[in-house]
Amino acid sequence: MELDLFPDDARIWVFTADRAVSSTEQQALAAPVLAFLEQWATHGKALTATGVWLNAFQLAIVLDQSKVGASGCSIDALTRFMREIGTNYQIDWFNRMNMLIEEQGTVQRIPFTDLKNYPNALLFDPLVETLGDIRGNWPVPVDASRYKGMI
Repeated sequence: MELDLFPDDARIWVFTADRAVSSTEQQALAAPVLAFLEQWATHGKALTATGVWLNAFQLAIVLDQSKVGASGCSIDALTRFMREIGTNYQIDWFNRMNMLIEEQGTVQRIPFTDLKNYPNALLFDPLVETLGDIRGNWPVPVDASRYKGMI
């Protein structure tokens, strides 16, 4: 499903890998991700969703909430699925202390505690909530991010 078919208010989950995921691995992951999303449902109602690689580290799951929104159970199913494919591909998607930045054209994963050393870098904030956030203001400068006061 093409990302441009989704509205700005589509909900988004950004999963950041603990390592760069090669293009070969991204292609291999496409089939199980799309298979999961095709059967993903909430209370028996199908969800309209797609998966897209934002870069070599981040996989986004995008859900069009205008038709049916995700429930706690369906979000739990997504989490279980991501843990499962993470195990299969030796990828940790759930270390929230890993942050992704771009500085001088180079994308790198750094520990959250090191953000203070990169105030002028661009941050690929994994806590964005909507597709519009990605389209409009992402990545965001570290010194203008939600983390500014924490680092």
